[in-house]
Amino acid sequence: RNGAVHALVALPGNNPHALSGSEDHTIKLFNFSSTSSTTVVRTFTHHTGPVRCLALMPDGRSFVSGSDDMTVRIVDLQA
Repeated sequence: RNGAVHALVALPGNNPHALSGSEDHTIKLFNFSSTSSTTVVRTFTHHTGPVRCLALMPDGRSFVSGSDDMTVRIVDLQA
């Protein structure tokens, strides 16, 4: 399934990655290092409803997501 993007956050510093939260219940980690293409590095599927918000934790190694499934998740980007 594909869906509208409801949340987007870029990783800090010179990191060429961003996270998107979507209507299809997924969070995708994108790599923007190439100007000719964008690559999906990883897809997180821990929500059962549309993902409405994303925020990076201060350490830059994990993020928080909120969903219509009425849950908030903390996810380690390295795990």
